[in-house]
Amino acid sequence: MADGYIVQAGSSKGKRFLSAHAALFGDVPDALLVERDKSRDAVQEQLERANADFELTARAPEAVEQGYESDVFDERAETCVECQACTRVCPTCHCFYLYDTKQQDYFGKMKMWDSCMRVGYAAVAGGGNPRQLLGDRLRHRLMHKFVYFMERYGVDMCVGCGRCVDAEAGDVDIRVVLKRLSDELTDKGKAVAKRAK
Repeated sequence: MADGYIVQAGSSKGKRFLSAHAALFGDVPDALLVERDKSRDAVQEQLERANADFELTARAPEAVEQGYESDVFDERAETCVECQACTRVCPTCHCFYLYDTKQQDYFGKMKMWDSCMRVGYAAVAGGGNPRQLLGDRLRHRLMHKFVYFMERYGVDMCVGCGRCVDAEAGDVDIRVVLKRLSDELTDKGKAVAKRAK
């Protein structure tokens, strides 16, 4: 905003904070509210234009879960260069791995940030790796974002920020994957409906 910031509570904790520190805040002039609303409208229009080609015909969790065996994962992963940028810039990715390290006079356990798109992510002792293929790792990433976390905690892990799309060096656009899975699920439903007549 040109003349400062507008602070708006988004939770009960935020409301308590604003009440406790009311002396730090003043009334918001109507002109600033108008400016805020215009900015929000402009961003919404820009977002809708940028994503117009990616409108889903099915909900993302169902599309990903029902498309588990889809070839889309392998096809889209073909261009992945395993840069891991998609998970490194994601505000909700939180995977880590543990390893032992020798210090001068003791061994320490290290916790390191990890990426499910890294080839060694799912590797286990003895050399086994259930997600050795890129397509399998891409599927796992989307299942984690849209299915597993929702089942466990009732929260969708994708916030729609688009950081993964911008950072991705290998042209693996999550919107394209979701759109293809959604279309496949919708087409499958239409085929079943036709057979049922």
